[in-house]
Amino acid sequence: MIPFSTLSERHLVYAYLVVWIIQFGYAGWLAVQWKKTPRD
Repeated sequence: MIPFSTLSERHLVYAYLVVWIIQFGYAGWLAVQWKKTPRD
């Protein structure tokens, strides 16, 4: 289970979540941009 006993552990879990959200959001944005580019 996710350790939420101390503030530092909670902060670490939240930091990981923020990084994952940014990475997956950027990957999704790149996929949309790649699909929108016209093909020759």
